[in-house]
Amino acid sequence: MKRISLNMQKNDERINIVIMYAILLSMLVSFRDLAGLAISKSIITIFCSLFMVFSSKEQLIYIIVFTIPFLSGLPGTYIMLIALLLYLIKQKNINVLATTVFFCLILLELFSLMFVDNNCLINSIQYLVFIGHLLYLSTENDKNIDNTLCLRFFNTATIIVCSLITVMAMKTAPDNWKVLFSNGWFRVGDTQMEEATGMVLALNANSMAYFCIVGIADALLLLNKSKGRFRAIYLLEIVAFIGFAVMTNSRSFIVVLLLVLVLYSLSQSTSLKSIILTVIAFLICGLIVWNFLGNNQFLIEGILGRLNDSTMHSAGGRTSLFIEYLTLWSSNIRTVFFGAGVSGYSEVFQLKGSIHNGTMQILICTGCFGAAMLYLMIVRPIYRAKVLKVRLQYYLPIISVIAFTQTIQFLNPCFLMLPYIIGVYALKEGENEKCHIL
Repeated sequence: MKRISLNMQKNDERINIVIMYAILLSMLVSFRDLAGLAISKSIITIFCSLFMVFSSKEQLIYIIVFTIPFLSGLPGTYIMLIALLLYLIKQKNINVLATTVFFCLILLELFSLMFVDNNCLINSIQYLVFIGHLLYLSTENDKNIDNTLCLRFFNTATIIVCSLITVMAMKTAPDNWKVLFSNGWFRVGDTQMEEATGMVLALNANSMAYFCIVGIADALLLLNKSKGRFRAIYLLEIVAFIGFAVMTNSRSFIVVLLLVLVLYSLSQSTSLKSIILTVIAFLICGLIVWNFLGNNQFLIEGILGRLNDSTMHSAGGRTSLFIEYLTLWSSNIRTVFFGAGVSGYSEVFQLKGSIHNGTMQILICTGCFGAAMLYLMIVRPIYRAKVLKVRLQYYLPIISVIAFTQTIQFLNPCFLMLPYIIGVYALKEGENEKCHIL
């Protein structure tokens, strides 16, 4: 008992600096966005950097994970560049696989800049910084990393960010926003993006729904692994994420949520106790959501309106754009093998509109060479988990990331690729469980 107590005390001391960072960053962003306090990018960058410099590699990873949902309202390129450099400095061994792939992607992106008229260098640097985090953190093998802690930090940050964005959207919403919502013309996220002036938290509606579905998948996994009062916390998280996502009026969220819930049900053990607890949990969440929707009929009207929208069959006009991009991409031998580049692919093909499909965006932007490497890096943790026979519940976060990014972008905007890291940490937790059993 004394040894367990000492270990718990050591764990608490280990994350104290991370908790302090999380509290102060949340307060800093809240004062800036809600109270209108003028805080320069330099101050925020220095603040984040100081915590990163004085943290261990393990603490640095927790800090990065917590920062991910905030990146839409932070000077992300500078902060994540500093974080990446510090991570490489604090790393004891060279990650050969991640470094090799990273170097190849750098060469491909630099090569693509030769064929772009406008200066896309800053955007290319941002992409390379973020893809560096994806490669290194998803292949991190440090056994001291607490994977469930990563999931908790990510979920906490996501709830804070979604709360702030929702409050800001409501502050600027027109008086008839309920009528607009019921007709599909008002969506939390899109409104905030239009109102944003200067640097504030600003996720568009689909991006916000994307972070919510990853949060739900995390919470379902943590729900299974927890006991007592913590189960109530994760149930409340699920309800909160569903509430935030409903306000985005995202069709993709509804589809992926149904997929996640079906997979979660299939992942449960067949014991009577497990079935009863699962049914009770779903009933509680269902009753809360149903009661909320029942008292707010405009929400149901808005959701049904989006599902019956005339653009539903063409995915909002995106399918025709897919065909145009693929046609132009396949007609140029350079883009087929080396890609059009992440930062300027729309300029290369002279098309207006982005590729809202993560798999296709990887292929178009990095070509066959880059796509082969990235696809292998993305599939690698899943294959490893399959070989180790990791239970289905641990796949939920990564499945939610892969499924949702088929309807949005993945490489650009760059921060959309980072929740994949959370999915990998969930799989690693499943691997750890398997190792303990063996």
